[in-house]
Amino acid sequence: MDNGSLPNGTYDIRFVLFDAESGGAQVPNTGIITKDDVTVASGLFSVVLDFGQAAFNGEARWIELAVKPGSGGTFTVLNPRQPVQPVPQAMYARSAGDVSLPIDSEGESETGGLFRITQTGAGTAFSAVRGYEGATAGSGVSGENAGAGAGVQGSSTYSNGVGVQGSSSGATGTGGSFTGKTGVKATGLDGFSTALEVDGAVKAVGANR
Repeated sequence: MDNGSLPNGTYDIRFVLFDAESGGAQVPNTGIITKDDVTVASGLFSVVLDFGQAAFNGEARWIELAVKPGSGGTFTVLNPRQPVQPVPQAMYARSAGDVSLPIDSEGESETGGLFRITQTGAGTAFSAVRGYEGATAGSGVSGENAGAGAGVQGSSTYSNGVGVQGSSSGATGTGGSFTGKTGVKATGLDGFSTALEVDGAVKAVGANR
């Protein structure tokens, strides 16, 4: 507003980024941005602001505006300061600049997983690709478990779904490999379930019973 009316014309507008709605301090290393001769129509205007990479780190931010006529005069500070909403802040995720590979971290959870992805579409929820093409053994996905349970576990609630699936297209490749005191254990859900189904020849090698 300018003297109680919606202004039309050109104004100089100054922008300062603060860390509090009132008081506080100017966000370090952001500078003061002044836009001269900004076109204002019925009190509305649009400008592009760049406070630099140091401006947003996930903490709340407010912009203090000060305005004066483009023809001259002194700046009038507008109150209150305007909050910066999460959308522009999301352009730079918190600590994203420090992410490096490999990532090695730990946490604690009594229920559920530390890392969980929910896929609501028809695609894969989690995909891991090992691009190495040499003969050195390695895993696309690896799981370890020091307590009871499984290193890697899968389940499916679909009528004919598959809990865990593996495949190999190599000439002598193996779709799934299991090693242990009991190499493979198959248990049906109930007395009417099939514990083990084999479609194809069975080859047994070894001196064990």
